[in-house]
Amino acid sequence: MIPYYDSVITGAGTDADGELRIWRSIGINETGHILFSDKRTKGVYALSISPSGRYLAAGSKVGMIRLWLFPSQSLPENTPPLFEIYHQLCPVTSLTFLTDEILLSAGANGKIRLISIPEQRPIGDLDAHRGTICSIVALGNRVVTSLGIDGKLKIWDLDSRASQFEMEGFLFPRDPLHLFPVLAFDADAGYICAPSMEGRLHLINLRDECRHETLTGHDGVFYAVATCGEHLITGGMKDKKLKLWDLRKKSLVHEKALPSAILRLAPVGKEKIAALCIGADKNQTLRIFSLPQFRQMGAVRNLSLRSLTTLPPKVVERLKRNEVTVVKNKLIEQAQAEAMNPDKMKPMLKELVKKGFWPEAKLLQAESARLRGKSLHELGFLRQLTKKISISQDTAGIFYRLAELLEMLNEPELAIENYEKITSYQEGLSEVIEKLRVHSICRIDPCNTIRSDFSTEQLVVQEIEKDAVLERPFQWRVIIPVRELTLLRIRSLKTLALWERSIAEKIASKGRSVSMSQENVTFCDGHCIRKTRWLNISQIGLPAPSPLLDYAIEIMAETGHVSGYCIFNPNKKSHSSDSVIRTNAFLAREYRLLNLNRQRSIDNWVSGIHKTMKELDRYAPCSGG
Repeated sequence: MIPYYDSVITGAGTDADGELRIWRSIGINETGHILFSDKRTKGVYALSISPSGRYLAAGSKVGMIRLWLFPSQSLPENTPPLFEIYHQLCPVTSLTFLTDEILLSAGANGKIRLISIPEQRPIGDLDAHRGTICSIVALGNRVVTSLGIDGKLKIWDLDSRASQFEMEGFLFPRDPLHLFPVLAFDADAGYICAPSMEGRLHLINLRDECRHETLTGHDGVFYAVATCGEHLITGGMKDKKLKLWDLRKKSLVHEKALPSAILRLAPVGKEKIAALCIGADKNQTLRIFSLPQFRQMGAVRNLSLRSLTTLPPKVVERLKRNEVTVVKNKLIEQAQAEAMNPDKMKPMLKELVKKGFWPEAKLLQAESARLRGKSLHELGFLRQLTKKISISQDTAGIFYRLAELLEMLNEPELAIENYEKITSYQEGLSEVIEKLRVHSICRIDPCNTIRSDFSTEQLVVQEIEKDAVLERPFQWRVIIPVRELTLLRIRSLKTLALWERSIAEKIASKGRSVSMSQENVTFCDGHCIRKTRWLNISQIGLPAPSPLLDYAIEIMAETGHVSGYCIFNPNKKSHSSDSVIRTNAFLAREYRLLNLNRQRSIDNWVSGIHKTMKELDRYAPCSGG
């Protein structure tokens, strides 16, 4: 269904063929959908909608004012108004609502009449101008400005019923009933905006003691002005141009030439403008343009109108938000129903993103991943989400879930970082943070640490993929389980230095090279840590199953044994990439291949090394230590 907040209300200009119409939409095929029409309300000179969008008022050539509840759906033709009341026996030239309870009417008799909507009766009159009043606009709940055929602009205090400001010098055509200039009020900038015959745009600054200034508006007469969001739009009769102004900078933002003169303007929300235009053949066209580029979005031709109005922009924005919220909630419900099936969720998620609800879509993906036990997917979605949203009471729960997930995935430092962000929104986090601060992983350096808690291929690959999600390269060295760990009870080579020297001599005697270094390393099983010193042997004369493999030995002083380790070392420069994701994907692939060939290649490689090491110890001269 086409939203009714896009409605454009038009009033007929002649008794013969005119009627009040509410257009729900105006399409590019020069047709429109009529929400409501009243053929009995003819010769409409003035239209207005109340601040809340609740009431529509129409004033006619004969002085009759009719008021309806504004329809949110199509109504039968000629639906009776709530009530009828006369301004006086003269044309009603302008209408404006102060509130939803007070309507002001202005007429060709120079009077402004105050009408109580709850009481359905007049409650006062102002002798405002000598002759016809062209336009009245509410400046607040008790203040109104008026522009008269006498060339004066006035500001009225309705409590005292007295004029608080008056300015002269406005010029009008000889036939005032042909077309009246209209006023506009930019509440954000504080300007009353008035058009003129000579093309000057008059600005009265209510925030600077009603200081008056002018801008060069159009080439010749223009009578159409309207405020829309942060901009003012003006339309020329002579130069046939639409212009978009930034009143804060007093500058022209954009302009567009049209094929016909512009009679009236009215905003459709904050993103579109309705323009009533008239061609050389005297036929009128109602056109809709998008802002700020004035791209035409629709038109209705062969009209004979005098008045034009739309729902107040604030009402349109509120109704849009309400409608979008309903649509959003429906899409969320549909997506949640398919949480266990990501493929079926995709259409709803795409629609949410299209409508501007990217955070909601990302949170739904995270919830789906959690329900399906996909912790890394959940981590990725939550990290993307928390990077784009600010922390508040409403979003604190999302950051808490991310911290909780990081804690579960053995990332205490990152968990602390996220818990600390929400300490002012969540109670009891201090104890959790202090407990995490003493976690063993917070005290180790990845480059000098050997992880023994990744006991399976699945755990290692998950850790590599987790680091990819966290956008950091995988650096942990991992012990690969082999059949034989303890080499032998030491006979001769009782220090790492003796081992290093013996290995170097053995390799050199065969014309080969070896790379060795003694290192201070930390063994970590995920919770406890153990520091030791070992001899890392990158090359020992036997070709390794992978360039990412190292071999190391450790002397166990308490038992007098030597232990040998096969180590997956991701820090070797066998593969380099600017992309963390590609680098980690390479490491995961290499580790899977190692495990696939472990029994056949790694165990044989380690056994060959062990054999060499035993020979070295057996034939080395006995050492005193």
